[in-house]
Amino acid sequence: MSYISPNSSDLCVNVCSLCAVPPTILESPVPVSVFAPAPMTLTCTADSYPLPTIVWIKTSLNGTEIIDSSVMNNVLLTQSVTGFSVTSNLTLLNTDELDTGNWSCRASNNFGMTESQTAEIVIYCKSIVFLYDRSFCRLQLMHKYMYRQMSLVR
Repeated sequence: MSYISPNSSDLCVNVCSLCAVPPTILESPVPVSVFAPAPMTLTCTADSYPLPTIVWIKTSLNGTEIIDSSVMNNVLLTQSVTGFSVTSNLTLLNTDELDTGNWSCRASNNFGMTESQTAEIVIYCKSIVFLYDRSFCRLQLMHKYMYRQMSLVR
């Protein structure tokens, strides 16, 4: 929009009015494999106007859950803002086998919502946990085998 100054018909001032912009993911989390209890960090960056709110989502054999640091005591969530972009870092301070799954971030504001690509997170365990679910036990045995193989390579 342009505004003509009443003092001078030659002076035009551009008045910037920001439009509503739904979120766009600029950086998605990437796949990570670590040995428990090592920490790990996932990063997500989104931009929009107004600024987006970013939440983290984990999908695993146990279902889908929204990650909140008030619910999980080993999670550290930090955010930084640059211009119209928000970067969210999710750090798992002490990983364990229950952190294995597909992780993504969701950015939203009043004008839309978008979800990042998922990143497969694999946490290797040093011990076998026997559960009633036989497929999960096989998964644990496989992780134990892979851990032994990786140890032998060193």
